[in-house]
Amino acid sequence: MSSEPNTPPTNGKKRPIAHDRFRYGVFSRSLLLQEENPKAFKKLYTALYNEFQPKTAHEIIQVEKMIAAIWRTQRYWVIERVNTDLEAKKQDPAATPAIRATIGLRDQSDQSRFQDAIHRAETRYERIYHRAYNLLLKSRQSRNENSPFEPSPKNEHSAKKSKELRDSCSEPSSIP
Repeated sequence: MSSEPNTPPTNGKKRPIAHDRFRYGVFSRSLLLQEENPKAFKKLYTALYNEFQPKTAHEIIQVEKMIAAIWRTQRYWVIERVNTDLEAKKQDPAATPAIRATIGLRDQSDQSRFQDAIHRAETRYERIYHRAYNLLLKSRQSRNENSPFEPSPKNEHSAKKSKELRDSCSEPSSIP
């Protein structure tokens, strides 16, 4: 049995299964650290892939950037929590947990640039996510604008009625 997570859905497109598994495997191995949960990553990957349903290679890349940004942001949240816990344990055990955490975080902020580095990383991944999201939306908009217009019967009917209305208003009315 393979240790690789299953491939996310292909949204109806017939792509070779081996290609999908290979792409997902390479992508997940490039992001997951040894101790990180591959099932949680697969859940995130599948959820975003299903939500955005990328259709082109460009869209797939943008969705993968979004997935990577979210995963890395969540990783930094864990790192920050663990670091705060470690610093809190160094404080007076008689103090409340909130006080120990506050003092530990303050001491750490005074003595190192760790919190600044965490903040920079979080901001970076937030920007990556939003840039990829905006590029995905632009790609879809461009794809929709370049597709041939296929009016629905409802629109054709409405257009015909509008034309009749315009024509009747522009003709002089006869007064009996």
